Amino acid sequence: MWSAATLRFRWELGSLRRKGEYVPFKIIASQCTGCSACEPLCPNVAISEKEGHFVIEATKCTECVGHYDEPQCVAACPIDNTCVVDRSLPRYQAPG
Repeated sequence: MWSAATLRFRWELGSLRRKGEYVPFKIIASQCTGCSACEPLCPNVAISEKEGHFVIEATKCTECVGHYDEPQCVAACPIDNTCVVDRSLPRYQAPG
């Protein structure tokens, strides 16, 4: 069963995708436990370890579009709201 925060996030993400908008994700450093669950799942190799926690390189993040139905960092992270949409950066434009 998903938490209310996860359900709200999934609804927001679905809403953005239906509009054709894709945004990079970021990892909230203060919440990251350094468990590394997210790193091997990223199809774009956008996640790396830095000073004991993980970070997402925004220029490589595509929300896993074309690979998975949902961002794998979000699906794998054991802490709700740690991998979040980074609205301060430009949206990803799928090729085509």
